[in-house]
Amino acid sequence: MKKNDAKEEIKITKEFNMGELVYKHPSAEEVLLDYGLHCAGCFANSFDTVEAGAKAHGMTDAEIDEMLERVNEDICIGSATCVVMAPDAFELDSEGISVVKTDALKVDQETLLNAAKSCPVQAIHVFDEDGTRIFPA
Repeated sequence: MKKNDAKEEIKITKEFNMGELVYKHPSAEEVLLDYGLHCAGCFANSFDTVEAGAKAHGMTDAEIDEMLERVNEDICIGSATCVVMAPDAFELDSEGISVVKTDALKVDQETLLNAAKSCPVQAIHVFDEDGTRIFPA
């Protein structure tokens, strides 16, 4: 059994409670630390959403979105539906987790969107040229 087989289907969003994030997904703490957020030991983590906590530390919307993308990458369970739907955009790494290929942006948006929709845990986020999230809504 791979390490990610037992993960529940969940997507971390800006509205997610910060305390719940670090409690239920301890691996997210490393990503948060990379962005200067010491949420695991903070007394306020149970009161803040991810967005509120990050903005209190001066993060921009773009930085928050980037951070959440990294947190959600850890949610991948390796079902490989994205690899089947968009083999030019995704591949499995040595641990059986989907990763984005360097030329993924050359793949048409419809194919990327279909690959994202096929992910059983919604680990793939698709944005338009203006940075607006298309999927998941």
